[in-house]
Amino acid sequence: MCTNDSWLLAKQVITASLLAILCACGKENADRRVVLTCAAPDKTHVAEFYIESGGGAAGWQEELVTVRDPQGKKSTVVLKMNRGYDVILSWRSDLALNIYYPDTARVDHWQNEFDYRLTGSELSTWTDDLMKLPSKSGSFVSEKSHCGPPRTQGDPGSELIRP
Repeated sequence: MCTNDSWLLAKQVITASLLAILCACGKENADRRVVLTCAAPDKTHVAEFYIESGGGAAGWQEELVTVRDPQGKKSTVVLKMNRGYDVILSWRSDLALNIYYPDTARVDHWQNEFDYRLTGSELSTWTDDLMKLPSKSGSFVSEKSHCGPPRTQGDPGSELIRP
């Protein structure tokens, strides 16, 4: 026969086990694989495309683009997507980044401004534009991830996204 103490102990063991499982599935234990790193022309910012995943058998995965300072102290997620396995990062200038992503991917987050700098009385804003390229199952049809403009320049399948 079970006593109240044994039921209480069983409840505590089950609760601790469930908490351990839930904690193991969190993003703290995420695997991060950097796919592409592209420095701005003036080297003040670095754009990085990486894939995070975790959670074991019932796992999760997301693809992200961040822009950070070269030392990695300050970082901003500018694009978070799902089923987007290729990205092209092309700096138009020191302050502007083009991000090309697969048109079959789902964009969960996009932030088109990622930093500010006050020079004298002038405020400079770093921005990014988001553009779709033709893809199949999350990968580009005629491109691979790289730094620089798309190799199929002027592709009629690309579409500029504006906020």
